[in-house]
Amino acid sequence: MVKKLFFLIASLLNVAIYAQNPINKMFGGKPDGEIIDYYNNGSYYKYINKNNNLQGNQVMYYKNGDLCVMQQFDKGEFNGTNFYLNENKDTVYIEIYKHDTLLYTKNFSYYKNNVAKEIYTTSYKSDSTLIKSPFKDVEYKQGGFYFSFKYLEENVTNSQTYAKFYPSGTIMEYYIGSKNKADGKCFKYFKNGKVKVEAMYFNDKLNGLYLEYNLDGKVVKNITYKDGKIVK
Repeated sequence: MVKKLFFLIASLLNVAIYAQNPINKMFGGKPDGEIIDYYNNGSYYKYINKNNNLQGNQVMYYKNGDLCVMQQFDKGEFNGTNFYLNENKDTVYIEIYKHDTLLYTKNFSYYKNNVAKEIYTTSYKSDSTLIKSPFKDVEYKQGGFYFSFKYLEENVTNSQTYAKFYPSGTIMEYYIGSKNKADGKCFKYFKNGKVKVEAMYFNDKLNGLYLEYNLDGKVVKNITYKDGKIVK
């Protein structure tokens, strides 16, 4: 299944030429070692086959040489950090796998000044704990674009978070839930970073205490909701 996913990318990019590194050896009629696939649009993919299994880092580049995709494999399985960068360099997508099991995703979008615009994450239910090892940090710099993702220790739960930022880089809002549906604690902020709203949501409806502050930090609204309706 993993190989199908891997080579689906190649199919979508319209494979035109197959090139093999001169030092490669053939294993059972299949290339064994570093392989380079070239595509009609000028992009290319570098990967390693070992005993007919994908192994280590597999990297795809746009025709201008910029990074497009980086995937980590172990014996043909996704294992580690997968990194995807669109050609405009305004969207980054991260996946964390452990032996072909998807544990965590994180999606970044950027303003033109390379400041984060939105970040949303999904953690998947598991009995294990995500730890930095064997997962690797991702750091990428190309031209004026810089991206750094350092994975910290974190319990795996079936949850999502969403954060939005001002063009200055100051956080605008943060809540538990998907990009379009709040389900937990929610915060909104003034441009100076001070809290503007603190609220609880359940199934995208206000549920619990709703607090609104002025720029001096004084509470100007104190409302209790239940299922989106004011109770006091």
